[in-house]
Amino acid sequence: MEGVLISVQGSGDTLWPALKQRLHVSYSKVRQHSTAFLMYTIMDVCVNELSPISQTFGAKLLMLERLMSLDQRYFDRSRIAACSKQIKGLQTHCKPLREVISKLIASNDYQGETLQYFTDVQEDLAAIEEECVHNLERCRSLVDDFNNTRASQQNDVSYILALIAAIFLPAQFLTGVYGMNFPYIPETTYHDGYFIWWTVMIALAALIVLFFKYKRWL
Repeated sequence: MEGVLISVQGSGDTLWPALKQRLHVSYSKVRQHSTAFLMYTIMDVCVNELSPISQTFGAKLLMLERLMSLDQRYFDRSRIAACSKQIKGLQTHCKPLREVISKLIASNDYQGETLQYFTDVQEDLAAIEEECVHNLERCRSLVDDFNNTRASQQNDVSYILALIAAIFLPAQFLTGVYGMNFPYIPETTYHDGYFIWWTVMIALAALIVLFFKYKRWL
């Protein structure tokens, strides 16, 4: 069946309005050229539909980067995973189209201007795939930044808790010593023993803080 091109569409979304718009123009190349040019036109429309989607992911990742930089405590990491999944879905759509174009270019059925048309579509599709790879790298980078920030926050919390525990450690020790149930502990009979205890505790805590500052741990 020479001069006949059969196309199969797998989903309910249609690209035919864009093709019909080109066909309705009297001076359109689609009407004046062969079925090979019609094949190129269909592929070109498909690639043109994919290009804005890829650019949208770039803008979405930029928004996620800004949101994460504002307040990472309330940032939802699942949004990065969802974006990465969508980008991989776009790659899935690009792969069969790339294979078809590569086979058409590798064959000896098309020469000259038609071959150049297919090459142009291949270059546009390659640019989309490169952008997808770049966006996936940005997703991985965002996940790494998120994990590193969370780990840093947890380390800071653990560090602060350790310092507080170290400052109050002498108080816990002395409380344990003087809280023992011996019948006679001399220090507990002092008239100003309570105030002396607090003075010693504050002095020890101050010395520990000064020691931490000397070691540059604070």
